[in-house]
Amino acid sequence: MTRRAASDHDAASGADYVAWIRRRVGRQRLLLVYATAVVFDDAGNVLVQRRADFDWPGLPGGVLEPDEDLAGCARREVREETGLHVRLDRLVGIYSDPAYNLAYPNGDLVQPWTVCFAGHAAGGELRADGSEITGVRFEAPGVALSRLPPHYRHMLGDALAAARTPPSSARCAPPPARRGTLRRSGSTSAQRA
Repeated sequence: MTRRAASDHDAASGADYVAWIRRRVGRQRLLLVYATAVVFDDAGNVLVQRRADFDWPGLPGGVLEPDEDLAGCARREVREETGLHVRLDRLVGIYSDPAYNLAYPNGDLVQPWTVCFAGHAAGGELRADGSEITGVRFEAPGVALSRLPPHYRHMLGDALAAARTPPSSARCAPPPARRGTLRRSGSTSAQRA
């Protein structure tokens, strides 16, 4: 096992995570984990934003940071990019098809591995962050579907289909920490921390 310098760990934390990786690997294709949220208002409209990097419409989301869970990432990205708080209601799906690969305008290549959630606006003030996002608004789902690029269109379509089915008992929050016994089939019990 190789030990890393403390400065390597510190440099890789927080918002500079992707820049830290890029300094080491350049522009070559990376597998990056993203969380995206399909956010509805009370009227059933969907939150759409205008991305500054590609100048196309999109859904709020971004790269998972170290020591962050996926639902927390989705909530953080919605808040940072749009000013809104979101209540996540369900997992929509996982999108990892190489057809969704991206070449960013700066030349960075990415194969996104995106976990998409659906939820509802739960406060905050709608506004674009002004750097990553140049505009935000709620649109009728049909309008949004006609304007979104394919990967976002698939996520929104799946979220709309899921909204027509009863929610499962699955939750978009980490389970409470528990101490207890973990039993494995055919083995003795092991203490769980």
